[in-house]
Amino acid sequence: MYNAFIQNTFGNYTYANLNDFITNARPTAYTYGFSNVDVGKGDNTAAAAKFMMGKGSLFINDEMRASDNLTLSFGLRADYFKVLSTPWTDNYTNTVAIPKFSQYYDLKGARSGVAPKVPIAFSPRFGFTYKIPEENLVIRGGLGMFVGRIPLVWPGGIFNNNGIFIAGYTANATQLNTIRFRSNPNAQWTAAEVGAGTTKGPLNLTASEFSTPKVFRTSVAVDKKFGNGWTGTLEGIFTQNMNEIYYTNINLLPPTEKSIGPGSRNVYSATNNARIPLNPDGSNPYDNAILLSNNDGPKGFGFNFTATVSKRTRTGFAFDFNYSFGNATAINDGTSSVNLSQWRFMETVGGRNFIPRSTSDFSAGHRIFAYISKKFEYADKKLATTVTLTYTGQSGNPLSYVYASNTFVRDDVPSGGNSQDLIYIPTSAELAGMIFLNNTITTNGVATTYTPQQQRDALESYIMNDKYLRENRGKFAERNGSRLPFTNIIDLKIAQDFNLKIGNKRYQFQLTYDVFNFGNMLNRNWGRTYFQSNDNFGLIQFAGFVNAASNLTPQYRFNPTIRTPWNISTTTNAAYAARWISQLGLRFNF
Repeated sequence: MYNAFIQNTFGNYTYANLNDFITNARPTAYTYGFSNVDVGKGDNTAAAAKFMMGKGSLFINDEMRASDNLTLSFGLRADYFKVLSTPWTDNYTNTVAIPKFSQYYDLKGARSGVAPKVPIAFSPRFGFTYKIPEENLVIRGGLGMFVGRIPLVWPGGIFNNNGIFIAGYTANATQLNTIRFRSNPNAQWTAAEVGAGTTKGPLNLTASEFSTPKVFRTSVAVDKKFGNGWTGTLEGIFTQNMNEIYYTNINLLPPTEKSIGPGSRNVYSATNNARIPLNPDGSNPYDNAILLSNNDGPKGFGFNFTATVSKRTRTGFAFDFNYSFGNATAINDGTSSVNLSQWRFMETVGGRNFIPRSTSDFSAGHRIFAYISKKFEYADKKLATTVTLTYTGQSGNPLSYVYASNTFVRDDVPSGGNSQDLIYIPTSAELAGMIFLNNTITTNGVATTYTPQQQRDALESYIMNDKYLRENRGKFAERNGSRLPFTNIIDLKIAQDFNLKIGNKRYQFQLTYDVFNFGNMLNRNWGRTYFQSNDNFGLIQFAGFVNAASNLTPQYRFNPTIRTPWNISTTTNAAYAARWISQLGLRFNF
């Protein structure tokens, strides 16, 4: 394996607004990461993670015909992963940092220079099929354990984010006065240019024993033939996570402060960005220290229910209707490649070291699929026209309401304004007492300043017009508690067949015309699809505390021009487009 990624290796700038970037004003944050062992970048750096991994698998399966109507299957799978390379050892990590980290966190045996041991994963499974011919009925199902593979970039972090290979720095307020955007990715602001000290970069550690992701899954289904071409299916699936990943930033002192006012929550210290003092002078040389381990708490689960009805006739008519509902919960969805990002991009109330089970990013919700097709033959079957309509109705993606801009909890201050802190949804009375600052919004080149009361009134109106927010006032917003709008997509397909018989052979030319999102062709407001980046929306801007050191009363801003927490998709991918797309096709069958 070879992974040359270094966080922020081409400079990471954050700006207060678009105009500051366009006018090359002072950024609000700047972070730079670089190789500490050479001057290379990308594939040319010696700071890349280079290691070897071995995998072995064994699968045994047997099928038994218990009776004419009952078939049973039994299986056992074993998977073994082994890290074949030894990571570099950083003595500072083992002798100075780990003893201090261990005072606050269970490191689960993690040490620098030690690769995790992965236990053999045994996965038994059982299935059955039972037929009742006289009723045209089939009952099928099963249960078992199933193991996923380890994305090797996760444990691979210990081979380059080790306190030796990578260094970096985050500019302070004084240094930001010097820094301006540099477009050349290979000529970024170095620490020496702005008089900054460098850090040991990010530190990745993995528990001494790390189990592969694993689930228990069971399902049961009933298939029934009703006659006259009608069939139906009912199916239910339940999945329980057994081995899950968990991330902890062990570089942080536990939070000891509380915010004041509605929605009071834990807040990390502002001193040294809440880092644990490691050296005699209280300093800490790491940007972050991320521990990868298995989750010891409540595990995620998911379920799905599906009902299907279909009909086929000899006259060219076909019909399908399918309804399904599914939900899934998780601790960490594991959607990123970088361990820091895995920890960082999780929406929480009390900080990312305290992640509860919540609705997953992959919760399906409701889905309706309907298909109807009719083939018309004429001209002594030399010509045929088939018209097909397909409808897909789908619940929108899960959505989380978070604070925009700064982090409320202060567990990720150097991130340049990245916030995953779930908002508190105030009641009308609580909203009246919240502190809002003047907010200047520029729209089409015109700047408008909104007073605190105008912002309160606009936020009150927004909450009352959003069903999720309205029904959860006086509570913290839940991770993925809301959803994007339901989507309704109709596709049309027309196929014209030309059947030719030459000698004893039959040939067919088929001309097709597809209209994806046919509803949008009929009406520009139909067939819309929606998206929101990272599945969260910064509804309220957290504008800092009254005094970061002594008065943790929060201050806010709200943009009264906000109308929806989503955007209409602009992709031209036919599968997701919010606009209609058509295509012609020609097929020759022989």
